[in-house]
Order: sequence, then structure tokens, then C-alpha cells
Amino acid sequence: MRKLTLLLLLLVIPAALFASSVEQLFNKANDAYANKKYADAINIYEQVIDSGYVSAELYYNLGSAYYKTDNISFAILNFERADKLSDDEDIDHNLAIARLKTIDKVTPVEQIFIVDWLDAFRDNQNSAGWSYWTIVFMWVVFTFFALLIFSRRTAIKKASFLGIVTSLMLFSLSFYFAYSTNEREYVKQFAILTSPSAYVKSSPDDKSQDLFILHEGVKMEVLDRVGDWNKIRLDNGEVGWIDKSSFRPI
Repeated sequence: MRKLTLLLLLLVIPAALFASSVEQLFNKANDAYANKKYADAINIYEQVIDSGYVSAELYYNLGSAYYKTDNISFAILNFERADKLSDDEDIDHNLAIARLKTIDKVTPVEQIFIVDWLDAFRDNQNSAGWSYWTIVFMWVVFTFFALLIFSRRTAIKKASFLGIVTSLMLFSLSFYFAYSTNEREYVKQFAILTSPSAYVKSSPDDKSQDLFILHEGVKMEVLDRVGDWNKIRLDNGEVGWIDKSSFRPI
């Protein structure tokens, strides 16, 4: 029993000390930010991240500190990382403001109205939220199916059949939203260009043709890798190759 207690103490005490140390660093960084010592705040926030601790609040504060120093690309990078962890209006607001300072205004490929509306509706929830609704609608389908099978009243059977059709449609839609948001959050890899500028090439070769030039702060999807080169795609559909040193993954 004593050995078990000692083992638990050996596991718990370092974790408690680590949490206390991280909290102290985080508070120190917040104090530096409040006193407008933004470079110091950035340095301490980065130390917290290097220790292995991350959170939406940490990335949000770091992004705000970078924004105050006019480092727009790293501000956008950290706002994007915060947005990936939390659905918060303040994060979205600051991210939108930071994007206004970028040189390249990439216009997404136009879609029909209903697709844009569905995408906007989907973005109201993360993958966990849509997974929850998928399970809810699945049980609603089972409930209506049970009523259809066991009820003897014609009116209830008709209503149950209509309920099954409706809830199946909602189940399918929420399942698709859960799948697509999960793919966006965990499967697809996005990055922010952090170099002041970079040429996008036609192939993974420094001597290949320059397709176009990008400037810091642009968001891109990483499609493939060949050595130090990465194939990227912009929201407007343009595709090319760029050196990995030019960007940071979100």
C-alpha cells in the first residue's frame, strides 16, 4: 500500500508542479502584454507552447501580441490555431481584422447560393457538435420506427412514417456535416505563409517556372510533399509548389 501511495505521489507531484509553472509563465506573459511589453509577452507565450501546453486562449493572446508588433503573418497563424480549438466570436473578429492587413486578397471559387448557405450553416458547429446531432437524429429515427411497427392507430403510423423520412434526411445531413468538419479539422492540413513573400512554382524544383507570387499572411491547403517542397492550393483554386521554409502549419 505504501509503495502504491509513493508511486501515485511521484506521478501527481511533477504534474502539479508543471501545471503551476505553466500558469505562472502564462500570467507573466499576460502581465507583460498588459504593460505593452509585447516582445516580452511573445517570448514568454512561446515558452509556454514549447513546454507542451496549448489552448485557444494561449494562441489568441499570442496572436494579439504579434498583431501589436505588426507581425501580421504570425498573428493570423496563431488566431487560426486558436480558432481551430475554439468557436469564439472574439477570435473570428480579430482574425478578420488581421486579414485586412494582408496584401493578397484571395477570393474563394464562386459556388451556387445553396452550397454557400450550407457551408455557412455547417460552420456553426465543429465536428463534435455535428457528431452529437447525428446520434440524436439516429435515435429519433429508431423512435419513429418503433412507433410505426408497434402502433395500431393509422394516424400515428402515417405520422411516424413522415417522421422517419424527415429524421433520416436530418441524420444524413448532420452525418455529412460531421464528416466534412472532421476532415477539415483533422485530415486536411492548412498553413499560413510567414515569409514576407514567396514564388509559387510549377513543379517541386527551384528552377521551374514561377506561376505567381504570394505575400505573408495567406492561408493555403497543403496537398502533397516532395522533399523540401510542398504542393499547395489557395481558396481561389490556384495550385503550385512552394518551399516548406516559407510557411508554418496551422
